[in-house]
Amino acid sequence: MRDGYRGYRFDLEDRAALGRLPVALHTTVTAGHFQAPAVINHRPWLAIKDQGQTESCIGHAGATGVQIDTYLETEGRAADLDLSAWYAYLVAQVGSGTFGQDQGAAVGGAIREWQERGFCLTAQCPTPAIYSNHLSPRAIEVAKTHRPRHHFTPIRSYVGAFRFISSGLGAVLFGAPITEEYQQCSGVLEGMGGRELGLHGQVAAGYTSRRDANGYPYLDCPGSWGTSFGQAGWIEYSPAVFDQLLRDRRSVAIGLSSVPPFQPPTRRLEWLLRHGVF
Repeated sequence: MRDGYRGYRFDLEDRAALGRLPVALHTTVTAGHFQAPAVINHRPWLAIKDQGQTESCIGHAGATGVQIDTYLETEGRAADLDLSAWYAYLVAQVGSGTFGQDQGAAVGGAIREWQERGFCLTAQCPTPAIYSNHLSPRAIEVAKTHRPRHHFTPIRSYVGAFRFISSGLGAVLFGAPITEEYQQCSGVLEGMGGRELGLHGQVAAGYTSRRDANGYPYLDCPGSWGTSFGQAGWIEYSPAVFDQLLRDRRSVAIGLSSVPPFQPPTRRLEWLLRHGVF
């Protein structure tokens, strides 16, 4: 961990391009016939990775988000899938105009290229100790077989994120500012105080049994700084902090799911409620 994070490039974010993504205003079901699971806990199966001294957080967040969506779609049978965060970062850079230098990536450019190029496995493209833009022919070929057709839901508040996740749709990818309080957090984030350190790409994977005064659960977010950060690599975001982040004009949050538009994810939610990740 360090100062001056530039992994999420708001300054390169093309809001018009984000608006042209295949948006799906996904149907959430927890307010209707189904009740939300008490918790959604991906910690038992989802490995924490480490971006090291690189600016590859968007790649880590994206690869993790797709792994979670695939896990839900296969009802847990894809728990061993290990998508390359570094490949995801490099192709995100292609879409952001930063390929060739370790200068981060934008969410819109990342999503566009992930749709087109897919994801290879970590075995074909592991995260290097220092920046390298080498993409092997094998990695490019394998990525073509891991090209899920995702749809995207704009997330503008904590409630939107909670409804998306609790319906079993998938994870929420977000880019936002981080501060000293985040960097020093031992696992539960109740504020964003201290000096701002830069912009960081993250993913909200599930939610925990911890509740705020209104009864809303804390979002569970795997980091990309290794297991020495937070709670063995995880951070619990309070609803208030998540809302605070999304009010920042530089923040972007997108729900990522392969569930077709306007189709309630009832099969996923039924599986979560029967076997869930609790």
